[in-house]
Amino acid sequence: MIGNHASSALYTLGRCEWANKTISDVLYLPTTSNLPPVLVEIQNKVNEDFIRRAIKYCLSLGEEYGVQPIMLVFSIKGFANERLKSRLINTNNIYLDDLSCDFWAQKCQIISPNSVENHLLQTPLNPLVALEHFLSQQKRSILSIDKKEDPTIQLMYQVSKEKFENECQVEEEKLEVIKDLCSKARRQFQKILTCLDKGESTEKIEKYAKDGEEFFFRQERKFTGKDRDVTPIGDTPDISNLSTLSSNNDTATKDDLDYIENYKVNNNGRMKWEKCYNEGQKEGFFSTYASFHTLKSAYHNQKSKLRKRKAADITE
Repeated sequence: MIGNHASSALYTLGRCEWANKTISDVLYLPTTSNLPPVLVEIQNKVNEDFIRRAIKYCLSLGEEYGVQPIMLVFSIKGFANERLKSRLINTNNIYLDDLSCDFWAQKCQIISPNSVENHLLQTPLNPLVALEHFLSQQKRSILSIDKKEDPTIQLMYQVSKEKFENECQVEEEKLEVIKDLCSKARRQFQKILTCLDKGESTEKIEKYAKDGEEFFFRQERKFTGKDRDVTPIGDTPDISNLSTLSSNNDTATKDDLDYIENYKVNNNGRMKWEKCYNEGQKEGFFSTYASFHTLKSAYHNQKSKLRKRKAADITE
């Protein structure tokens, strides 16, 4: 898209938040004045609303940096209608379709399941073809996707594992807690029903009901971070990755978030959270976090909120 002369050293990550509160996916800003910004969007299905939003992004970039950007779109499920598909141009039989973008971008190219279909027989896959295939297949396990031997496909699964393993652990622990709560509630109701069937005293039934009420009150206090009393009913398992987060630092602050993003840009390879945490504290960041574990969880919570905010603007 840029040319054979381009390299990672010529670009750096830019901000993705806009004045109208929308959030784009990835923005690469050039480190030299002779290169254009590159905007990368991942869209479930390309439709008219998305195109209008993309035009706004590009116009804003043009106004801010004085040069029209290049835009690359990964479409996971293709296009909303045939009218949009008919506007695509592919004169060189490559995996990228061109969309007319006069006056708002230097170039707008869209890669979709249809555009890469004839390029999946190559070995190894072109990295962009592999990335589109990975996104469009949406297989949770590498064993379920074809082209599993391709190095780029393998890299995508490795990166995904590193990024989401913490979130998966939290969700699994949440599920265990919910199961435990449901089991204890069911047993308590069974005790009440048994008392009713046997015609036992209302005092005993009231005691079971009161115990159940107090139990769930303690659980509410426990998971909202408040102090709790000694309980007659056994507590549910702790959620280790959430119990250390207070209501004040369950998401990363903007300054801390910016520091982490800059650290990731300047340090290639797997994210070293402990090192990032220690270096950041020396520079006055992360003062509200007890350890790098809480910082990591807060960071992922913040990124998850940003993704959900963006997803609300996307029409499938």
